[in-house]
Amino acid sequence: MALLRRSRLLGPVLAIGVLLGGGAGAAASPPSLARARQVVVVSTDGWSATTGWLRLYQRRRRGLRAEGPAIPVVVGRAGMAWARGQAPQGAAPDEPFKVEGDGKSPAGIFPLGEVTGYAARAPAGVRLHYRQATDRLRCVDDPASPAYNRVLLAPAGRAPPWASDERMRRDDGQYQLVLVVDHNPARRAGDGSCVFLHVAAGPDEPTSGCTAMLHEDLLRLLRALRPWPRPLLLQGPRSALHALERAGRIPPLGG
Repeated sequence: MALLRRSRLLGPVLAIGVLLGGGAGAAASPPSLARARQVVVVSTDGWSATTGWLRLYQRRRRGLRAEGPAIPVVVGRAGMAWARGQAPQGAAPDEPFKVEGDGKSPAGIFPLGEVTGYAARAPAGVRLHYRQATDRLRCVDDPASPAYNRVLLAPAGRAPPWASDERMRRDDGQYQLVLVVDHNPARRAGDGSCVFLHVAAGPDEPTSGCTAMLHEDLLRLLRALRPWPRPLLLQGPRSALHALERAGRIPPLGG
């Protein structure tokens, strides 16, 4: 059965909260979920898994509660890895840490940013900040560039001042809608860049380090998100998220 089909189940109930810095070096503390009103949770079956599930949680009177069905997603072709500063203290020494070009989606808690897309205006019902992806809109993945891990306009009529980038307006539909993930906000060279939620290339086809889903599912998610306070993304293998729960570092989510 193809992955990108609907399901009512996310698997075991996940738990989320504050991840403590550690592991692969110091970094700014990840955002807290204590006051988050919306959290997008992505879970997989293991560090090397390339498929998983996404579910939106909204804050209600009794805490964060699941809204709607789970959405099937694909992640990096090499699975997932902790983003810098996101692994909990005491993480297993063999757990991977993300670096540029490793084909892994980052694990941890990240703010969600702007939406980009091919259309001149945001789709009806999308309230997050929207920017049209023209041919000049790029995401810089050159670790040596001061513009590393930024989405910005390339200079008109001349070569850009960086060695490599991703075009935000592609020849296919994968970036028809993109939700930018604020991963590596300090833009540390080599820690990974250009992480998005975007349209999947096809059933069971993993990404280069993003999280992807059906166009209709992404659009439905974008219409549900509100710009303030900024929604958060929590993603990682289910075992890692459950380890945080067992350690008492995160509160359980309501089903």
